[in-house]
Amino acid sequence: MSSVDATATRFRSKAKLIGIRAGGTTPDGLITLEHAECQAACTEAPCLQVNYRYAYRVTPADLDTLFDQLQGGALDGSIPPHGTLATVRQRIPADRGVGPRDPDDVSGPPPWIPPPAPEGSGS
Repeated sequence: MSSVDATATRFRSKAKLIGIRAGGTTPDGLITLEHAECQAACTEAPCLQVNYRYAYRVTPADLDTLFDQLQGGALDGSIPPHGTLATVRQRIPADRGVGPRDPDDVSGPPPWIPPPAPEGSGS
């Protein structure tokens, strides 16, 4: 049995243990289980997501630990409440910024557009 198969089996048995199926939520509203087609981490399978935080190469033991930590509140500081998309903010120094430029600062065509070929050049 592969690691992916073992973790999927453990997922189903853990869901049964807490009394819900995929798509269901525990009566206390703490855990909702959903299957996901893709986490964009093929080489890191099996993986899972908890409120937009990812775990990769999850073993059956990791899954047990995760459920225990979630139910015990041990991850309250590192797993944000449902609906929080990101808590990371990026700062880009002004001299490294990208984006729109003031039209008065533009002196020619965009660099990705090649200049027209001179007439008579055969191009």
